[in-house]
Amino acid sequence: MSGMYRHSHRMVVSALSDYFGLKIGLGTVSRLRNQGSEAVSIAVEEAKVYVQSQRIVGADETGFKQGNADGKNPEKKRLGYGWL
Repeated sequence: MSGMYRHSHRMVVSALSDYFGLKIGLGTVSRLRNQGSEAVSIAVEEAKVYVQSQRIVGADETGFKQGNADGKNPEKKRLGYGWL
């Protein structure tokens, strides 16, 4: 909750109390975040090395609007990420 949803540690403590009746302290939120980070650190590093070794990274079919500020898209066509 404090990472993905960007809630403060106080908001996490409050939500856990409100939703689940769990009473924890602010320090516990920090400790649990650190333990979670440590638990996945090896897998994260392996994924980072794998992605960085790939020929194409971040390619998908999602397009986006691009203006012509740089003069390279005079027709103002939608561009996709496949060109990265």
